[in-house]
Amino acid sequence: MESIFRYRLSIIAVLILFLWIPFLAQGQSIREKIQQRRASDDSAKTTTVETIKVNGIIRNYRLHLPAGYAPDRKYPLVLSFHGLNSNAEGQEILSGFSKLADSEGFIVVYPDGLEAKWRFLKQNGEDVQFVEAIIKDLAGKKLIDTRRMYANGISNGAQMVWRLVSDKPRMFAAVAFVSGGYPSIPAEPRPPAIIFHGTEDKLLPYDGRMTMMPVREYAQEWARDNKKDLRVKGEVLLNRGEIKAERWEGGTQTILYTISGKGHSWPGSSMPERITTKEIDASKEMWSFFKQFSTFE
Repeated sequence: MESIFRYRLSIIAVLILFLWIPFLAQGQSIREKIQQRRASDDSAKTTTVETIKVNGIIRNYRLHLPAGYAPDRKYPLVLSFHGLNSNAEGQEILSGFSKLADSEGFIVVYPDGLEAKWRFLKQNGEDVQFVEAIIKDLAGKKLIDTRRMYANGISNGAQMVWRLVSDKPRMFAAVAFVSGGYPSIPAEPRPPAIIFHGTEDKLLPYDGRMTMMPVREYAQEWARDNKKDLRVKGEVLLNRGEIKAERWEGGTQTILYTISGKGHSWPGSSMPERITTKEIDASKEMWSFFKQFSTFE
């Protein structure tokens, strides 16, 4: 059964590879690390490309320190994962998280997947180890508050967040998923989650496909308290225009933003309006959700 499951998911990955047109950055990447960071408001508005060796392989990620960065302070950390056939630079531009980090005061990391993808089903968990190595390095440099770490991703990047929660359920205080496809619900404990998905997503459909769960069911089951085996009742937070937001609370909390008539996209981004709503900004909604939560060490 497991081999059939993995075969079906590989077919989905191939479909995404050929159909998804990645949102890639136009312009030159920042390649040089900052040697000195001054404490003024503007001098820390910088993203650098960092490298780290994991299992003998050099891996890259983009690191953004907020405006007014102070070396004597530990900051919340947001990791943002790109979709299939995209990259860290594209995700930085797509999500707009660096600009938000400057105004809200948190650090953002945009990891780069090998060969522009996340191997979220691979048994050896090499991408999980990559993320662990990034966190260990930043924590060792006393840059981050490890009680306030959060993760989000789009499409294959959302699936990477799913894998991280599956393997490391206590790593993040809260997580977010955008236009992802989810084969199952990770075991408890699960962090609070906020989910965004368009009803006209053709790549990873809202109603599920093959082994991928329907998105609304995924949101409900994520919140369930498995020990009590109870399905919690949802609460409608918003139902206006293209947007319906629902919340469930049980063993944890989930919020689902259903975007009517829109496709495989990051809400509020500069992607085409035929697939992306402008009625909400997913990144801002994520941060408003994230900052309510912290873990206990």
